[in-house]
Amino acid sequence: MRKIISLLLVLVLALGLAACGGTSEPSDSAAPSGSTAPEGDEGGTTPEVEMMDLKISGHPAPHSLPNEVAMEKGFFEENGLNVSNTYYISGLSQQEAAPSGTWECGICGIPPTINGALNYGVEIIGFSIYDDAPQYLFVREDSPIYQAGAGNVEGYPDLYGTADTWRGATILAPRGTTAHVLILATLDALGLTEADVNIVHMEVPAAAQAFAAGEGDVMAQWSTFTYDALEDGYMPVSTAAAVGLSLPSPILATSEAIAEKPEAVQRYLDTVVYSMQWINDEANRDELNDIYYNLCIDEGVAISEGAVDWSMEIHHIPTVEELQAMLEVDPETGMNGFEQQVDTVMSFMIRAGVYEESQRQAVLDAINLDFLEETLANYTAE
Repeated sequence: MRKIISLLLVLVLALGLAACGGTSEPSDSAAPSGSTAPEGDEGGTTPEVEMMDLKISGHPAPHSLPNEVAMEKGFFEENGLNVSNTYYISGLSQQEAAPSGTWECGICGIPPTINGALNYGVEIIGFSIYDDAPQYLFVREDSPIYQAGAGNVEGYPDLYGTADTWRGATILAPRGTTAHVLILATLDALGLTEADVNIVHMEVPAAAQAFAAGEGDVMAQWSTFTYDALEDGYMPVSTAAAVGLSLPSPILATSEAIAEKPEAVQRYLDTVVYSMQWINDEANRDELNDIYYNLCIDEGVAISEGAVDWSMEIHHIPTVEELQAMLEVDPETGMNGFEQQVDTVMSFMIRAGVYEESQRQAVLDAINLDFLEETLANYTAE
């Protein structure tokens, strides 16, 4: 567990932080939104912000980098938070720990979050760095799936194989994860279901070892394990991009934290969104790479500098403008962008029999965007 003992710095946010446009970019001199501006150079005093304690959580993975960056750069301190952080090996263990009060706010992948929303009093308050870019399914070069080539399925030019070459395949992958959702989306594109293949539950590192030993026909990999698989010469036959799959990483708060310390939850989200914009700034790339590399090493995740650079290059970090646009409701579906993306993943998991249709609304009801609306208002207010 990492603990940050806070010092107070109060500065002003630049207007309209964004990653890809011509708007102002975050810098080390800008503070997270919600901070109070100094009163001036001549005789003014900076009002003190009462420090609040908050327990946060995540994983040694790209989607949790906004937490790590905010701790390393002092952004939480600047926004009046004393945070203690716990990193979890899996999203399931993180969700199971929520009712104990071990953590109050955090970041996680979408499939475990759905479990948390249904069973552990977890609410979605925003989206962090997306998980879809490094989600791959690999085969060996002599696999019939790879040998059949890509473009056999209408509408999916980058998907390899045919329904016949995939049918009966043994796939090594962790169930109830983003990798599982990729498998479901791939099968859906092929006109198949989970009943047409054999999914053997294995965590990603174990799947890589078993596949190298000759087990299985297909293996799922994510994060820097995908980079390693590419380096080892395995052939990607499906990716999240190939099947049009979007996998957001929800920013979370427990229902108890929302009820008992809403101001701390608000400061947390303000800071995480600010941290995301800092990550989006290309000027910070070298420092970001160092932060991610050190995080992995500290948490026992084997990684190379090449894998770090690749990972930071491919992941999508939502800009303030994108988050704002996702708040808009689609008149055809009656859902905003956050709800639509969660609902899509829920649909795959319902079809796979992981959840029941009767549970869909409870998951959508766990999306609480009140805090995000205030965060974004801080960015757009003049």
